[in-house]
Amino acid sequence: MKRILNIIGIFFLSIIVFTGCQNFTEDEMEMSPQTRAQLSSGTHYYWYKGNKIPITINTTKSYILFESSDEANLQLPLLNSKSGLSAAKVTLSSRLQLQDATRSAANDNLYWAEVATADVNAQDKALVYSAPYFKTSDGADLGLSHLFYVKVKSIRDVRILTTLATENKVTLLGNNEYLPLWYTLSCTNESLGNALEMANKFYEDGPFAACQPCFISEDETTAAPNDPLFSAQWALKNTGQNQGTAGIDINYLPAREVTQGSSDIIVAVLDHGTQLDHPDLNVSSKSYDTETGRSPSQIWGNHGTACSGIISAKTNNNLGVAGIAPNCPVMSISNQLMGTADAPQKRADGFNWAWRNGASVISNSWRSSTFSELLEDAIQSAMTNGRNGLGCVVENTVKLPQ
Repeated sequence: MKRILNIIGIFFLSIIVFTGCQNFTEDEMEMSPQTRAQLSSGTHYYWYKGNKIPITINTTKSYILFESSDEANLQLPLLNSKSGLSAAKVTLSSRLQLQDATRSAANDNLYWAEVATADVNAQDKALVYSAPYFKTSDGADLGLSHLFYVKVKSIRDVRILTTLATENKVTLLGNNEYLPLWYTLSCTNESLGNALEMANKFYEDGPFAACQPCFISEDETTAAPNDPLFSAQWALKNTGQNQGTAGIDINYLPAREVTQGSSDIIVAVLDHGTQLDHPDLNVSSKSYDTETGRSPSQIWGNHGTACSGIISAKTNNNLGVAGIAPNCPVMSISNQLMGTADAPQKRADGFNWAWRNGASVISNSWRSSTFSELLEDAIQSAMTNGRNGLGCVVENTVKLPQ
């Protein structure tokens, strides 16, 4: 079994491109703590593992939050996002254990939207919250939502967290069922700062392990196949097709003589969702949708089914493509992979649900524009606790920022 897992891991790694973390200067690493989100004039940052990650403000766009009943009263036009929606409903992680006193703050009537900063009127009473957009060092847009995350070092620190939340007029919503040390907090225009400022202040003033804002970023999918014929799968068998170099492949044909996977090894695919009734895929009976917190998984795009085909497409059936491990069932874990409020926590839920429900391998073919300690904790949990304590193999194509 161990040999099979190693071979499958090598297969995945052969078709995956990893990118490294961005570098930081000594000056940035050694700067003294500040209680606002500015490094210098016009430059901002967020904290990641004790380091300040620089971002710059985007003066043209803003994030706004409002109740659905007040949409008609808004004094500004809503822009269309990449999803085609002018406004999107705020749906929190289904694994967020809300405190009784804060359930009203997590109501089902909140919507967020992207708007032109020039149109935002700070006196608009219909706005629950507004904050600027930012840009990463490689130019990716980051919306600053009303949410931020805090990881306490121990349960004893929750009292301090509660006190800080009260003092700064921030709502402590609750903690994550799977990662109980992680708490979600919510800002409004009544708070003493936006989510970035509050996350930085809590990290710099409090005894917490991590504090990060929930950014809205358009995450990108990677490594999708686009041809259903095996003869076009040059990564598996390169015959020089398309003017390529023959033999530059993953040695799929010799390897399949050693193993084609095992029905005991379930490969979770955290992506747009896999077509559960696809005739050419070996699909597990277990699946999960991170957006709704329910089973079965949903289809949010085509990328998930394509990635699942690389792994578990059936062979010698005169149909479609050939998978590198056709005997391994794929477990569909669906997520929108779009910039939405509370997206990092929902993806973290996907990792935790997968290993808790029997996944041996977790495959991810997408990237994020920001560093997320919450998401990394979920990955580490899978790598430590999966397979009854042996740890899951996590094929981490979750590409970090450049």
